[in-house]
Amino acid sequence: MLEENNLKIQDAAALFVDPAHFDLHLLPGTPAIDAGSSVSAPKLDRDRIARPQGQGIDIGAYEWHMADVRPVDENTAADSVPAVRNIVEQQPSVHTCWK
Repeated sequence: MLEENNLKIQDAAALFVDPAHFDLHLLPGTPAIDAGSSVSAPKLDRDRIARPQGQGIDIGAYEWHMADVRPVDENTAADSVPAVRNIVEQQPSVHTCWK
């Protein structure tokens, strides 16, 4: 396995919202943010948030995003979603989980 675009996790609680209960949404400031590869990456994350939301794709199933970012409508095909770039420095870090 290549180390490029992967992380060696020593403390899951430092990266994810609640790994003990399988909430693997990223915490603000984790090294997984913007560290992924766009090669074969889906245009939407598991919550249907368009990728990327920062300078690059996040590692993992969930893209870290600002609180005002909404999921793409489920009737919209993923391949029709344009690239989105909400620069993280514009607003304070906020984690939002859409259920």
